[in-house]
Amino acid sequence: MDNTAVPSTYAEQALRKAVEIDPKNGYHSIALGVALCGLDKNEEAIQRLEYGIHVEGRRSELLNWLGNAYLGQGIHEKAIDAYQQAINLNSDNAYPHNGLGNVYYTQDEYEEATSAYQQAMALDPKSAPPHNGLGNVYYDQGRYEEAIPA
Repeated sequence: MDNTAVPSTYAEQALRKAVEIDPKNGYHSIALGVALCGLDKNEEAIQRLEYGIHVEGRRSELLNWLGNAYLGQGIHEKAIDAYQQAINLNSDNAYPHNGLGNVYYTQDEYEEATSAYQQAMALDPKSAPPHNGLGNVYYDQGRYEEAIPA
């Protein structure tokens, strides 16, 4: 049995119980939505996150998670919108810049992806995902000498 799946299952069950007990609590809904994102259950994650944001308010980190869920569902326009809103609320948050890079990379919009990844790296140089994303962009463009250090 894969031990990494067990805690996620227990966490999901516990969070579902919290939502069941107090369904109007936005924080429970947000926590469940974040957990569901991690389990690639993005359709329900979107519903939970949207409700939680509606109740608790728009915050950069929550909109970033919503963008991740939309991206996981392949809903690119809404993902871009959620990431942009997250950036507008906190332009120093590297994660939504990286998320934008992921959306643009998925759409083969390499110039936009490169810009977004570079912005994320400027904000958080030690964060691995934007370096990896930029390396993938360079690799797909045949720019292997630039892909290797990224």
